[in-house]
Amino acid sequence: MVKYFLLFVMFTGIVACNDSGLSGDYVPKGPSLIEKFVFHSGGKVDVVSLATVVGSYTFQGTRVEVTMNGQALVFEMEASGCLNGGLAGTFCKA
Repeated sequence: MVKYFLLFVMFTGIVACNDSGLSGDYVPKGPSLIEKFVFHSGGKVDVVSLATVVGSYTFQGTRVEVTMNGQALVFEMEASGCLNGGLAGTFCKA
């Protein structure tokens, strides 16, 4: 029984980390100049701050790269599902 549970956990982790795994709002865990990221299908993302900027993102393994206005922010997906961007902050699904 434990073996099947572990297989289930591994499978859901793999599915959650595929290229279509990001969707919805991710809000900052602490103070941030960015109010939220809104991830859409097709690799599109809205970056909401003082204004909303439409950008794109790629998701490979645990690495998420958000590109807007020619600038890239790189995040690592934590085990909790939050996106850790170092100095850019940590953003978790709302």
